[in-house]
Amino acid sequence: MDTRVASSLLESPRRSGTAHVSPPRRQSVRRPAAAALPSRGDERDDEHGRDRTTRHAPASSRTREPTAGGRTTWRRSWLRHQYTPLISAYVPVLCPKSRGDVMSTVGLQRVWKPSVTELWAGRRPLWWTAGPTGELAVLLVHRQFLRRSRYVKGWPGWGPQVPFDAVLVIRRADGSLRRRPIKGIPVRPSHIALLPESRLLIVRGRAGKEESGTWSPNAVVFSLESGEQEAAFCIGDDIPALVTDRGGSIWTAYGDEGIYGGHPESAAGLAGWNAGGQATWAPGGRLPDAPLEGCTAATEGDRVWLVWYSGSRRGGTFLTRITPSTGEVTSWPSPVRAPDGFAVRGRRAVLTKRDHNRRSTEVVRAELDGDTWSVTERRRIRVPGRVVMRCGQGRDGLLWLRTGDTWLRIEA
Repeated sequence: MDTRVASSLLESPRRSGTAHVSPPRRQSVRRPAAAALPSRGDERDDEHGRDRTTRHAPASSRTREPTAGGRTTWRRSWLRHQYTPLISAYVPVLCPKSRGDVMSTVGLQRVWKPSVTELWAGRRPLWWTAGPTGELAVLLVHRQFLRRSRYVKGWPGWGPQVPFDAVLVIRRADGSLRRRPIKGIPVRPSHIALLPESRLLIVRGRAGKEESGTWSPNAVVFSLESGEQEAAFCIGDDIPALVTDRGGSIWTAYGDEGIYGGHPESAAGLAGWNAGGQATWAPGGRLPDAPLEGCTAATEGDRVWLVWYSGSRRGGTFLTRITPSTGEVTSWPSPVRAPDGFAVRGRRAVLTKRDHNRRSTEVVRAELDGDTWSVTERRRIRVPGRVVMRCGQGRDGLLWLRTGDTWLRIEA
C-alpha cells in the first residue's frame, strides 16, 4: 500500500478535511469486557455525592463519535474526561510542586474523613473541634433532624430541629475511633468543644433575653459516659470563635451584634469562662484597639490565642495571647487580615485565609521578629474539598483545617 494512502487512513476527518475512510477490519479486535471499564459509582466526588463526570466532560466526550481510531480512541477520550478533574483536584495536595499556586513546604497531612457507611446511612458530619491532646471530635447528625438553608454554603448551611440526637465520633491521636451517642440536644450548635472528665460542650452562637430580663442559656454540657446533660448556662451573644484549654476554661471572641447587643461580657469583645459558665477573665483595657469581630482561636500549651479585628478608623487584625496563670495579655498586629485559621509554636506561626466555597486556601507562614510577625512564605494551595467558614483551629502548633468532609493538619 502507498505510504500516503496509509497515512490518510489514520488521520482524523476533522484534521485532514477529507472524507472519512474506514480502516480495514481486523477479525481479532474485540470490544473490551464491561468489567475493564471503571465504575461510574467510584467517581463520586463532592460531599453531596454528585458525579463530576457529567459536569466536567464536554458534550463531545459523552457521546460516541466516528473516528479513525474506532473504539480505542473513544475509550481513551472517555477515560481522560473521567479522571482529569479528579487528578487536578488531588494531585497538588498529594504531590505538591514549587509553582506559584502550590506550596512546596506546606506539609499537609490528611487526618480523617467519615466512612462511606456513615454517609450512606444518612449521617452528616457537622460541628467539630480539635481537642487539647491531639484528638479530633466531630458531631454527626442524621438527615431526618436537618434542614438545609439556601443562603449558607457548605456544612454550616445544615440546621437541626431541636431537640435532636447525634453521634460524637472522636478520632484519637493514635488513629483509633470512639463513638458516643448524645440524646436530646436542646440548642442549635455553632461550636462544640471537649472538656476534661470526658465531657462535651455544645454552644449556640446567639443568645436571647427571657421575659425576666436574664439571658437564656446558649451552652450545654453533656457527659460522654452517660450521654446525659449536666449543665446549661449563657456565655455571651454572637460568638464566631471559641476554644477550650487544657484546664477546661472556655475562651470566646465576639461579633459586632454581641459587642453592641447589651450582654455585659460580650461588650468587651473577648472573654474567659470556667466550665460552670462563670466569667473569669476580661481584657480590662489591655487591648490595642476595640474589637469588632472574632476570627479564630488557638492554644499553645497553657496559653490561649484569640484572633480578632477592630472597627476603628485605623483598623487592623490582632493576635492576642493570654496566659491564664499570670493574667498576662500581649497583642501583635496580624500578618494576615481576618484569617480563618491560626496555629503557633514558639516564634513561628501558620495562618490560613480561605477562598470561600472553593477547593483552595491561602497558607501563610510567619515568624516573630522582635515585636513584629513577619511573613516568611505565602502560597495558595488546592485542597480535597470546599473550604467555608469555621474551617480552622490551632492546637499546640498544629493547624486543623476542614475542607469539605476531609480534615487536614498543617504544622506551624
